[in-house]
Amino acid sequence: MAPKKSTKRDPSPHVQLALGKVMTAFREGTIGQAAAMSVIKPAPGIPSEGYSFNNRVIMHLSHTADARGFHAWKAVERNVKKGSKAIHILAPMVSKKEVEENGAKKEKTFVYGFRAVVVFRYEDTEGEVPPEYEGQIPTELPDLAGIATQWGLKISYGPSADTYAGYYRHGEEIVLASPDEAVFFHELAHAAHDRIGTLKESPKLIREAVAEISAAALCHLFGKKSADAECVEYVSRYAKAEGKEPEKVALSVLKQVGQVLELILEEEVKQPKAAKSAPKKRTPKKAAAKKAITKKAA
Repeated sequence: MAPKKSTKRDPSPHVQLALGKVMTAFREGTIGQAAAMSVIKPAPGIPSEGYSFNNRVIMHLSHTADARGFHAWKAVERNVKKGSKAIHILAPMVSKKEVEENGAKKEKTFVYGFRAVVVFRYEDTEGEVPPEYEGQIPTELPDLAGIATQWGLKISYGPSADTYAGYYRHGEEIVLASPDEAVFFHELAHAAHDRIGTLKESPKLIREAVAEISAAALCHLFGKKSADAECVEYVSRYAKAEGKEPEKVALSVLKQVGQVLELILEEEVKQPKAAKSAPKKRTPKKAAAKKAITKKAA
């Protein structure tokens, strides 16, 4: 007799991939951090405000706080960058079934599985500033912004995701999620490290130590609020994650820190005074965003 055929369907590869991120985070011991970050909802008006907690965890593990469908981004005049890969969140598949309760028949809704919904991260789009972010973005760029511009780097502000407050995209742009100038100095140091030619070949621990120590030094050099305590905590966290002594890591990167600082200071001297005293203002286009028709995710 042939075995009875199962009606249960295996999840799609995209669903398995999304769930796999959560399981990997559990195995690596980072699920607690992901949950802590995901319980904080994004600013009102951002679609992920209405996403389920599960989907916000998946987004966090994909290093973003704002993920929308292709047409939802088009509606706020942003385009998905060529070559960008989608991420997937989950939407429930439901069915209705008549059941009997206390002698009476009732129709109940059951979730019998999940389907993958294609979305793209804010970090993989370009264009106008979404209207939801207006009022949250500084009107002036930070000190030394002229150096980044001179190097052909675009500076923009975006939503905070994961535990970072900014990031450097190789040879293209610096994206900031904080007005703190120490954050910009950190990303500018990454760019300088890149121009020196040793960024790509360096392990992540070394890259981050060079950038953070350089940023702390720049805060002193340009009269900003000290970032020394944050620097020690930041480098220590990365070092301990790899079983290294923070002090030895700091000692090992001093030569590269010196090279980064020298390059930035050389460039700062070349900057016109006007560029430093009156940084370019970012004025988001205030076009009314069209409403995107999106299905509510799980």
